[in-house]
Amino acid sequence: MSIPIVSKRIWSLCHVLRDDGIVFHKFLSELTYLLFLKIAEETGREDWLPNGCRWTDLTSQPAGGMLGGYRKMLTVLGEDAPDHIVREIFRFPTTVFNHEENLRKVVDGINAIDWHEAKSDGLRFVGIHRE
Repeated sequence: MSIPIVSKRIWSLCHVLRDDGIVFHKFLSELTYLLFLKIAEETGREDWLPNGCRWTDLTSQPAGGMLGGYRKMLTVLGEDAPDHIVREIFRFPTTVFNHEENLRKVVDGINAIDWHEAKSDGLRFVGIHRE
């Protein structure tokens, strides 16, 4: 059984994280945060996220400002997101990125993924149901 193309692309982003000195369990958490934001955009569920803490807010950060903006987003998502599920996902968040250019590479890599292709590769977006 071969690994779907989208999965290969996502895991290839881990090379950037390893180059930043990040160990496996930490880059798994980091990818989870970033993929959550991107998938919320792709599935139209950004209503769970506060304004200023969405994928486009991250990608539109000016050069030299993405890492600081991302750190602030994580704090807001973990402490002030209106939805309790989002607060739990981002509970006590920290980023392990040390270099802005590596964060930008990973964000650009996630942004370049064809998410329609992801569905044909078998990647399913499972919805979280609110209580």
